Amino acid sequence: MLRLVEQRYRAKFEKSREELQRSLNAECKGHKVDFLWNSRKEDRVDKIAGTTKRGYFNPEGDFTLVIEFENPDSKQLEMTVRSIRELVT
Repeated sequence: MLRLVEQRYRAKFEKSREELQRSLNAECKGHKVDFLWNSRKEDRVDKIAGTTKRGYFNPEGDFTLVIEFENPDSKQLEMTVRSIRELVT
């Protein structure tokens, strides 16, 4: 009997989690943010502007963003992952 209860609530929990993730992504997508980037070619750190693509809470509970930006060395679009605490103003 308890296994059925556990299965039912696990399904509800997953559904709620998926709905929250969709809502979070909708609010996070498209924001302009700045972060620090270590150059791969030179010994320098740049402040880079990017656009958020999605947000999520990592296993440690930190709010994390996937950010698209233009790599200043290669001029190619890339993605990076940054904690909200790593953004700069």
